[in-house]
Parts: sequence; structure tokens; C-alpha cells
Amino acid sequence: MPILEAARLRIRPLEAGDLVEVNRVLNAAWSESATVGEREPWLRWQIAAYEGLSSLMQPPYGDRAIVWQETGNIVGVAGLVPSFGPFRTLKSFGGGRSVEDRLFEPEMGLYWAVDPDYQRQGIACEAAEALIRFAFETLSLRVIVATTEHENTASIRVMEKLGMAINRNPFPEPEWFQTIGVLFNDGTAGRTR
Repeated sequence: MPILEAARLRIRPLEAGDLVEVNRVLNAAWSESATVGEREPWLRWQIAAYEGLSSLMQPPYGDRAIVWQETGNIVGVAGLVPSFGPFRTLKSFGGGRSVEDRLFEPEMGLYWAVDPDYQRQGIACEAAEALIRFAFETLSLRVIVATTEHENTASIRVMEKLGMAINRNPFPEPEWFQTIGVLFNDGTAGRTR
């Protein structure tokens, strides 16, 4: 995936030199306390995956740095990720209730985490719009999803701003498949409504 440009942001591949800053951002965004040493294997794997996936002609899955263009600071992490779940049970996919409909299948998902100091400024939405535009225009993706917990109203609001249909898992399981935003490619390529 090329470096993506947005009005205020640049979405670029993570680099080894990003470790301390990315660890700080992710710890703050997710209320975690991972050490740099604990986060480092993940970053090495992520960097290796860029080339590995590309050489196998696979989708450009993975996290990328959200960089504030004005300062060059990393203000978040976003990317395209594999999302796996019983999507056919959702209204956007037909709302099926059969045993077959409850089988899991993959879709391409969006991921974002923004430094709390930069939240409520439209950064997640701006980064996600750039990723959606790339996925729809360059990858010719049919549909993109985003998942979150029912109580994560901030992420649900981002999904709404992106024009995603908001779906609730009609079943209690799996516990991590709660609120799902769904956006079909209708040619608008990530423009908000």
C-alpha cells in the first residue's frame, strides 16, 4: 500500500524507529501498559508482513502510522485487517438465522486507535476515509467492515460518519462480534455523508 495522504494526515507503513512513539500511543489509546520490549516483536512482525504479504500478492493487511502532517508526530495507528465472523447474521448481509448463516467468513476490516490527546478532532474518520478510498478504488473491494463493543460510542460514531450501516450481532456469541459497521462500495469511495 502506498503512503496515503489526507487533509491533515499521512498514513504510512510503520518503521523500526516508531517503536517508542507507537507503544506510547497504543498504551494510551487502549489503556494498556505494554513495555517497549513487549511491543517490539509485534512491530518487527508488522514490518515484515508488509513485504511478505506483497510478495504473495495478498491484500495489504496491517497497521500503519497515522502521522500529523504539520508536526510529523504519530497520533494514531490505523490499517486494513482481516475480520472474521458470522457476517450473514447481520442485517447488512441479509440477517440470516440458519445454521449455515452462523458460519464464520472473512471480510476486510478497518482498524484505528488514536492517541487520547488527539481524539475528538476527526482523525480516526479522516484516516479511515483514506483507507476506504484506497480499498474501494485501488483494491476494488466490494465491502469493508469495522467492529467494536456495544459501549464504544466513539467508534460507533466514526462508523456513522463514514456512512457505514450499524449492525448489532443478533446473538450473544461470539462475544467480540458486537457492533459492526458495514459499507458497500457504491462508487463514492469513502466520502462521508
